[in-house]
Amino acid sequence: MTARAVTLVVAAFVGCWFCQGCASTVREPTRGVEAKYQWDVLEARVDRSIWEVHEAAQEAVEDLELRVIYKGVDGLAGAIRAVDARFENVDVQLGALPRSRTLLTIQIGLFGDKDKSIVLFEHIMAQLGDEPSPTAGRPRDEPADSADEL
Repeated sequence: MTARAVTLVVAAFVGCWFCQGCASTVREPTRGVEAKYQWDVLEARVDRSIWEVHEAAQEAVEDLELRVIYKGVDGLAGAIRAVDARFENVDVQLGALPRSRTLLTIQIGLFGDKDKSIVLFEHIMAQLGDEPSPTAGRPRDEPADSADEL
């Protein structure tokens, strides 16, 4: 009887492990950026600098009227933590990738919420627009050189 119970527990654990790991791909309709939702986290690689993606994420969070708890960015990483109306944490993590690309991850709540993650992802992509900004790769507080503005 004990061996049967152990086998059942192991089979249930393995089943849950594999079912939760199945990734679904989401394609943002206007720009065609693909994101994968796996392990309760939406992940996308965006062809913009970390500064641009962080600014777009801030604007998207404000548009969705989420209450921001923390926001910060440097040249390698960035994060925004907010709370939604149901008091679930909304975590947006950014990581710099080579060639001015950014790894964007979104997790909502402890166990994730796919629909809310997709809504936030689409809002961030909408804020990015079609063309990179002329100040890409530079923090907003840093002044532009006169040669850059020509």
